[in-house]
Amino acid sequence: MDLQSAFQNISGYLFLPLFFLYLAHLALKSTTTARRLRRKLPPSPPSAIPILGHVSLLKPPIHRTFHALAQDLGPIFSLRLGSRLAVVVSSASLAEECFTKNDVVFANRPELIMSKHIGYNYTTMTQAPYGDHWRNLRRIGAVEIFSAHRLNALLPIRREEVRRLASRLAAAGRRRVVELKSAFHELTFDTMMRMVAGKRFYGDGDEQARDFREVIKEVVSRSGATNPGDFSPVLRWLDGGKFEKTVAGLARRTDSFLQKLIEEHRSRTERLDSANTMLDHLLKLQESEPEYYNDKIIKGLVLVMLLAGSDTSAVTLEWAMANLLNHPDILVKAREELDKQIGEERLVDEADISNLPYLRNIISETLRLYPAAPLLVPHVSSEDCVVGGYHLPRDTMLLVNAWAIHRDPNLWDDPTSFRPERYENGGKESYKLIPFGLGRRSCPGAGLAQRVVGFTLGTLIQCFEWERSGVEEVDMNEGKGITMPKEKPLEAICINRPIVHNMGKHIGYNYTTMTQAPYGDHWRNLRRIGAVEIFSAHRLNALLPIRREEVRRLASKLAHGSHRRVVELKSAFHELTFDTMMRMVAGERFYGDGDDRGSREFREVIKEVAARGGATNPGDFVPVMRWIDGGKFEKTVAELAGRMDSFLQKLIEEHRSKTEKLDSANTMLDHLLKLQESEPEYYSDQIIKGLVLVNSLIIILLIYK
Repeated sequence: MDLQSAFQNISGYLFLPLFFLYLAHLALKSTTTARRLRRKLPPSPPSAIPILGHVSLLKPPIHRTFHALAQDLGPIFSLRLGSRLAVVVSSASLAEECFTKNDVVFANRPELIMSKHIGYNYTTMTQAPYGDHWRNLRRIGAVEIFSAHRLNALLPIRREEVRRLASRLAAAGRRRVVELKSAFHELTFDTMMRMVAGKRFYGDGDEQARDFREVIKEVVSRSGATNPGDFSPVLRWLDGGKFEKTVAGLARRTDSFLQKLIEEHRSRTERLDSANTMLDHLLKLQESEPEYYNDKIIKGLVLVMLLAGSDTSAVTLEWAMANLLNHPDILVKAREELDKQIGEERLVDEADISNLPYLRNIISETLRLYPAAPLLVPHVSSEDCVVGGYHLPRDTMLLVNAWAIHRDPNLWDDPTSFRPERYENGGKESYKLIPFGLGRRSCPGAGLAQRVVGFTLGTLIQCFEWERSGVEEVDMNEGKGITMPKEKPLEAICINRPIVHNMGKHIGYNYTTMTQAPYGDHWRNLRRIGAVEIFSAHRLNALLPIRREEVRRLASKLAHGSHRRVVELKSAFHELTFDTMMRMVAGERFYGDGDDRGSREFREVIKEVAARGGATNPGDFVPVMRWIDGGKFEKTVAELAGRMDSFLQKLIEEHRSKTEKLDSANTMLDHLLKLQESEPEYYSDQIIKGLVLVNSLIIILLIYK
């Protein structure tokens, strides 16, 4: 039930019972009320209704409603929401006063229905009351989840997911309209789920994963401090407890899913010496410190990461791209910075973002105009305090309007314009940004969010030209929700740039395959994987039935027909070796029954790679020869690499989906993907593609030669 419908339901009936309840309320609290009236509260709208207070004023979008009230009442005002006093702050100086001088006073959260059920009875990092338990959660977050060390360990996952998005966009064609809202949500949710649990939750058709995504969406849509039942027991009673029952049901579904995830990983970590997802790491810590890492705490930590880390980043990316489409001059300037700092020889990486100030300024300006949390997470005062010269009694709910502060003309020059240049040279205005909150309850995942948004945005600008899908500017109206999404999903025209081919940097994946990697730790790791996981006697014996079947299949084909005839053996041997290797790698033939368009194209790519292999390209020996050639040879090889990479990535996705549905699968690719679950840093998609290419297809290349 939203606020307006709640008010309409109430106004038509139950006036007399409410009136008598109101009289009783006044009688019981007359002494306290008189005492508080003698103190100076912030100004308040005159339209309070008995029992309900100012609930009827809370019309979405709430941050704009509060901004309009602040124009009349000033930068700090109070509202009576049922039986709860709320104070709204729309000034940077007052927000700073709340979270510096009164930081401890406002270090608590209000007890809301959502916090009770979804927040594991107020025990999660974002909802726990200030005290020892919260300090322990904050320590766990700072050291074990959001530390630079942990985030760096999980960088391969973020890199892979960002480049997977770019690869999908590149494969769609040279010039086409793409819908970015769902792409960004898929990216951020899968990135968080892989960091947390080691697997994606989009694209596999899994019913459980689909159900969990819907639960998360519904939790986000119902979050915030705008449920009437949170303000007055009467409003909760009038609703018949419907809202709370719905939320409790969501909480049960969420808990069931998270508990099952824990059990799966607990079983896996008991079998493996090491595992590198956040969930595996927390379960390892549980073994040594069970009092700090019980299942409820772990589920709460995982849930906070998924709720806070996926939707907000996706929304920020969509607003950033919308602004760039409406300001093509800014987009050009950002691309020029990337071309200058990174060039076209390699793709931007997460570590490069610190050297791209203009890109960071674009993100800051996006967060200023379109903060993912336009109203900061509510706080509540633990004792009486003074803010802006006004008395705020204990249990006052504090709502900080970050959206209004970010558009305050007293703070910002030209506040409604999108101007990344305002932050140049360490701009004086940057300190006024509060998209992640202030004080000791500020968002602990701010660093991760900035990494994901910066890396993704940089990749999309570097790899593609972007244009609006129509003549008119992109619609910038806000939709409903606490994370302030765009009302209309963003669509844009995407055009591949030449650097797209470097996503699979030529045939050797930028010198990272076993045959091309420089001697060192990376090569030794690849050599170990090859010796133990691919070419060991155990693995080869396990795949013997495939080799036996293919050889006997060739013999059977030769035996079929007349007793004496001429046969052409070159193509027969090509077919034998190619199908044998592809069945060992991927479980399917690429000739005969499995001869589809994709198979034929891949065979042609292999032939062309073989034809161009070796060390006979003049440009490899004299740089001027590369210039004389106009880079034609390299462009051709890069295009081949792009086609090769696209095929191998598709093969990986098919098998990843299959292995998630089956308990066991016996191809080399299935085996490598199983190893990826426990050691993602050693078995990234790029490493697996390189292993498949070198350890299977190179054998075929020798025969083609």
